[in-house]
Amino acid sequence: MGHTPGPWIYDKGREEIYGPKSTGEVVVVYQGGLQFRSDAPLIAAAPDLLKELERLVTAVEDGCFCSEMEMATRIDEARAAIAKAKGET
Repeated sequence: MGHTPGPWIYDKGREEIYGPKSTGEVVVVYQGGLQFRSDAPLIAAAPDLLKELERLVTAVEDGCFCSEMEMATRIDEARAAIAKAKGET
């Protein structure tokens, strides 16, 4: 069985992380605690980080046979996933 597909959403008010809205599934539930609040953005960003890392690895393995514009887009998307993981978005 694979992981719950993203995107995952962190609800700060309820201190829950939800799976895709289409399923309404609660991926992770932890009630309260300073550590959860610190870790939640990283947990919620996990699917995005995996997706963007896989895309970058594929680009490198393929010898970066893509345009500069496409590579710049992939790097921007990876940076956005990293910012999400750090709670900056």
